[in-house]
Amino acid sequence: MILDRFKVPAKDQMLVSETDLRRTVTQIFEKLGVSAEDAADAADALTMTDLRGVETHGVSNMLRAYVRDYRAGKLDPRPGWRLVRESLGTAVIDAERRLGIIVGPKAMRLAIDKARAVGVG
Repeated sequence: MILDRFKVPAKDQMLVSETDLRRTVTQIFEKLGVSAEDAADAADALTMTDLRGVETHGVSNMLRAYVRDYRAGKLDPRPGWRLVRESLGTAVIDAERRLGIIVGPKAMRLAIDKARAVGVG
């Protein structure tokens, strides 16, 4: 199975408490210039992904890619996004090289607020 390549061999596994993992991942993002709030959101997304057993998109596989991309300037650590176009019930945003696991939940909250405002849902 293709996902087997993402599994960490038992001899290399290290068990870390959820609290310690969140704290460490948050600190890593903060060291990369990500705001404390966004760093905590990213750490939460990666930690929860691991806890759900989705090893392909959790800390052990994605964090190193994010660190690499921040260091290479491919990702922008600053908070925010640009609203490209908006109507009462829709919005088009440009995340401007921000990390999807940080911007995605904020965009979803905007979508939910807009849906409530126009009577959808």
